[in-house]
Amino acid sequence: MANKTRTPEGHNSAPFWQFCQQAETPGEADLYLIGEISARTWYGDEVTPRQFREELKALGNVNRITVHLYSGGGDVFAAQAIGDALAAHPAEVVCEISGICASAATLIACKCNRVKAASDSEYMIHLASVSLYGSYNETQLAAYQNALAAIKKNNIDLYCKRSGKTAEEIEALLQNTTWWTAREAMENGFVDEITESAPQPVQNIGGALFTNSVPLGITAENAPRTWQSRLAAPAPGGLQNTNTEHSSARRDNPMENITTIEQLEAAYPDLMRQVREQAANAATAAERQRIADIEDMTLPGGEAVAQEAKFTNPVSADAYARNAIAAAKAQGAHYMAGARQDAQTLDGVPGTEGTAPQTNQTAAQQEFEKALDAAAGITR
Repeated sequence: MANKTRTPEGHNSAPFWQFCQQAETPGEADLYLIGEISARTWYGDEVTPRQFREELKALGNVNRITVHLYSGGGDVFAAQAIGDALAAHPAEVVCEISGICASAATLIACKCNRVKAASDSEYMIHLASVSLYGSYNETQLAAYQNALAAIKKNNIDLYCKRSGKTAEEIEALLQNTTWWTAREAMENGFVDEITESAPQPVQNIGGALFTNSVPLGITAENAPRTWQSRLAAPAPGGLQNTNTEHSSARRDNPMENITTIEQLEAAYPDLMRQVREQAANAATAAERQRIADIEDMTLPGGEAVAQEAKFTNPVSADAYARNAIAAAKAQGAHYMAGARQDAQTLDGVPGTEGTAPQTNQTAAQQEFEKALDAAAGITR
């Protein structure tokens, strides 16, 4: 669901926006916000919001910024920060909605000086939600509830200011997850002007909605009724359903049209999270086992070689075992060659003929030498 807050998922440096200055119209610039307003590049990350502000500042002395908005929502904190940065800019900020402006995306639209919407676009507001993974105690859950309550209050204040409605009216609209056509959004005070423009094609790929291969941050089941009615009869620029009853092969294999990691992530976010967690756990377990196996095979005097095999130049336990056996064989061959040379030195020395060499070796040591002989290919 869009308009949500999430637990941190790691830093991703790729921005989900794009600024463009108009060479043919000095003093004007465009900001493209197409697809999901990403949480992964914002939540708990001071780099990304600073990058957005720096790029906005780098536009220089522009007097008009056009925000091209086509989004089903995303992270509420990112949307609030973008909206605040645009509202603080001295330029006139005009939002042009095409396709959809839903959930967290509406927070950005409401911070713009003027909002235009394509006649066939959709507008949606609802309560914020939080996605949690893991185990949480009562205190931790209460903290999230408090955060959601604060977010709801801020959103209600913003929507009231934009629309002129009362807080009670806005809260009722949020509770009901309200979808509007562009004209209905204008009648309710969220849009200032209706425009005619060529609609962008929207695809239902594996249950997630995309435009030009960019995920919109909304699932097909949560699409507005007006879009649902167009599922069975796609038209140019309309909603193309890749899983309709007219195509049993595609219905039986909803992943058929997913060709990128980004599309798979948008269509199956929970599954992708589970895959990453399982892969990380398996890799950690395998690494621990590798180190334990090498330690079990390390003989006295071989600690330095084992340390290198474990950390400096990591190798598998099997490779380490093969290397250790080869080293032992080489060492045994060297030892036996020296022993033979010593024996040859005694040949011809008076008093040594027919005298068995004296040894202080134990039976175990003698057996070990025999094993080294065998490993080195020496027979006696």
